[in-house]
Amino acid sequence: ADTKSERKQLWVNGTKVAGAPWKGTACVGNHFRLNVGCWGHGSGNRYFFKGTMDEIRFHNRALSDREIRMLYNSEKRGKAK
Repeated sequence: ADTKSERKQLWVNGTKVAGAPWKGTACVGNHFRLNVGCWGHGSGNRYFFKGTMDEIRFHNRALSDREIRMLYNSEKRGKAK
């Protein structure tokens, strides 16, 4: 998600598959729990991702479309770290 462009995007295997307007903050402090593959809140319902996730990355800024494609392509060639 990018707070400057107010957009969020989903990429799968180097291809942008979804995007939508997004307003909010991308701030995660030490007092917040980060869940990957599970969403819900408090003592309410929890929903779990059905499937597998591989090579999840977090960056300290929004990446450009070009940067995402370059990372994906370099990983396919075995060059990314």
